[in-house]
Amino acid sequence: MYFPVSALLIEYMILSVVESRDSYGYEISQTVKKVADIKESTLYPILKKLQSAGYLTTYSQEYQGRKRKYCSRPKKARHRLHI
Repeated sequence: MYFPVSALLIEYMILSVVESRDSYGYEISQTVKKVADIKESTLYPILKKLQSAGYLTTYSQEYQGRKRKYCSRPKKARHRLHI
């Protein structure tokens, strides 16, 4: 069962996913989709917003010949939000 969710709740879900380990966009979206009906077009602007606010950092890493953009929580941002 899916429930409508606000952008703020999606932000918290994203941060909780990335808190446990670094993840790439598609992996984050699939994890969040287990509990919320969202589209990638909703997810990526929120990822960008979290990155601009300093809650996420990104880096690229090659996987099977393709580059993936991973998101991680910087240590200095972990104290800002306790999940």
